[in-house]
Amino acid sequence: MTTPTHAHPAMTPPSGSPQPQPPDQVAAAEPSGQEPSSPGPRSARVAQTGRARSAAGALRAAAADNLMMAIFGPVIVLLLGYSLYTTNDRFGEINDRFGEINDRFIAHEASNDARFAAQDAKIDALDAKIDEVDARLTARINELEAKLTALIHEVDAKLTAQINELDLKLTALIAALGETDEVDAAVAGELIAGALPGPDSGASPPEPP
Repeated sequence: MTTPTHAHPAMTPPSGSPQPQPPDQVAAAEPSGQEPSSPGPRSARVAQTGRARSAAGALRAAAADNLMMAIFGPVIVLLLGYSLYTTNDRFGEINDRFGEINDRFIAHEASNDARFAAQDAKIDALDAKIDEVDARLTARINELEAKLTALIHEVDAKLTAQINELDLKLTALIAALGETDEVDAAVAGELIAGALPGPDSGASPPEPP
């Protein structure tokens, strides 16, 4: 079934007016070296419609860009702010962590210093005890040495006195023995002289055994 089409009166050109052509056909139909003829009313409307559409597209693109910026701009700003906030918090946590580590290091160093000071105090106390024991031993050794020296001198004096006394006694004994020998010799001489017969007696001298 076909439906007859009726052209709009405003769209139908007059019978005596020339039929409008597209601009590219008009440019191709005109000879080279001549200026193009002015476009007709339809070409002007088409160009105006194209420009309007281009302007509308540009406006729509600009509106879309503005809408995107209006939507995503605050989101991006919020994300940047949140990232900066979290980064600042992270830096604060890292700074606090370094502070805790520094405090622990200082406390550990103080503990080591106190421990070393306690060890030094113990070593000093041991040195003092060693010095005290050394002084006591030195005094005791000196005392024993003095006593031993005095004992040696006392024994030496006693032995010397005893030796001198024995020497005197031996000297007296030797002297006494010397006198006894003289007496014995005199007595023996007298006895021998009395036992021997005289020259006037007629007895003969005893024969030797």
